[in-house]
Amino acid sequence: MSKEPTLFEKAASFTKAAIKHIASGMPKLPEDKTKIRLDICESCPEVNKETPNWTCTKCGCNLKIKASWATQDCPLKKWPANT
Repeated sequence: MSKEPTLFEKAASFTKAAIKHIASGMPKLPEDKTKIRLDICESCPEVNKETPNWTCTKCGCNLKIKASWATQDCPLKKWPANT
């Protein structure tokens, strides 16, 4: 597992993701599709599962939120955005 991004890097990444999500009308995925994404994340060595909502060490995002936002994609290209 890579070293997690700094707090500033996490804030910048989340802000970028939130702006994209809001600008797109805040589309969310159904629970079954979110679960598929989280199942992929669960087996990824770049996920810190010691945090309550799992943190991606590549983008620094809270994965249990990011995986539910349809406009988001995995920085490692393990799952695409659903737009």
